[in-house]
Amino acid sequence: MSSSSSSSTSHVPELQYKSPNDSLTSKAMAPVTTIAAKVDPWPHYIMGGASGIGAYVAHQMHGDPRKAAIAAGAAAAYYYAGYLLHKDHPEEKMAYDIGTLASVGLLVGTGGAAWTAGKAIDVSLASLGGISLLGNVSRAYQLRTGKPTNLPHGQEPHIVFKERH
Repeated sequence: MSSSSSSSTSHVPELQYKSPNDSLTSKAMAPVTTIAAKVDPWPHYIMGGASGIGAYVAHQMHGDPRKAAIAAGAAAAYYYAGYLLHKDHPEEKMAYDIGTLASVGLLVGTGGAAWTAGKAIDVSLASLGGISLLGNVSRAYQLRTGKPTNLPHGQEPHIVFKERH
């Protein structure tokens, strides 16, 4: 058998998903906004409950009225934001703005102490504030700009055949 020196082309399937999100930031934020769009307002209610528990622990167990007030204020803000989202308020952006402010309040109010002292209450509230901040900011940005586009549900990747030489 002789080997032929002519180039042969073969069709190798290559999976390729064409995302409508063009920038790296949009691609990274798309899963967050997709989840937020599907599960809201429940994360706001959960954050309100967690912040309320944090307020109780800060006041009763640690005797820290400053952290208790910050956590209680954040709890009230989260509950109000959840209420607005649950009632399909016409100004949905305002609900995410309130959630963002509550998250920033938790993060700023407890983040420094979490970093220096490392107490469980500070670390817990600061961590929850940071995670919530990511979701609220992403969704607020999406509502204002239309980007990122939420990930499609059940869409399979496209199969593209490329010729290889």
